[in-house]
Amino acid sequence: MDRTFEILVKRRPEEVFPWLFEADKVPQWTSGLEDYEVLGALGTGTRIRQTLEVSGTRRTFEEEILSFDPPRSAESRFTLEGIGVRSSFALAPDGGGSARVTRTVSAKAEKLSARFLLPIVQSHLERKIDGDLERLRELLS
Repeated sequence: MDRTFEILVKRRPEEVFPWLFEADKVPQWTSGLEDYEVLGALGTGTRIRQTLEVSGTRRTFEEEILSFDPPRSAESRFTLEGIGVRSSFALAPDGGGSARVTRTVSAKAEKLSARFLLPIVQSHLERKIDGDLERLRELLS
C-alpha cells in the first residue's frame, strides 16, 4: 500500500507542525488513540509509544521518528502485526497564511501471515487517515 493524502489548513506551516507529534495535541485529532507518550525530546530518533483501539482490540506499538525538520517535514516508521508502516508529512505554504499538509503512507507485509492481513488493514487505515486529517483540518480552521 502506498497512498498520499492532502489537506489545506488555514494556518501557516509553523502553526500546524506541532500538531503532528506533540503529546498534548495529537490525541485531539487522532481517532481511537488511547495513549500517546513521547519518549524523550521530539526529534530524529525519538520514539513514541501509542495505544490504539482498532476494531475493538487495543494495540500498543512504538513509532520511531526517522527525520524531523520543523516546520517542513517529518518521517516515521512502526511495525504492527507483521506490517511495516512508513509515514511522512510534508508542509508547504499555500498563500494567504495557509499550509498544504501532505501525508504519504506506505505499508508492507514483513511476514507471510501479514500478506493476508494487509488488504483488510489497508482499507481501514485509509479511512482512518482520511478521517483523522479531516479532524485536524477542522480543529485548526
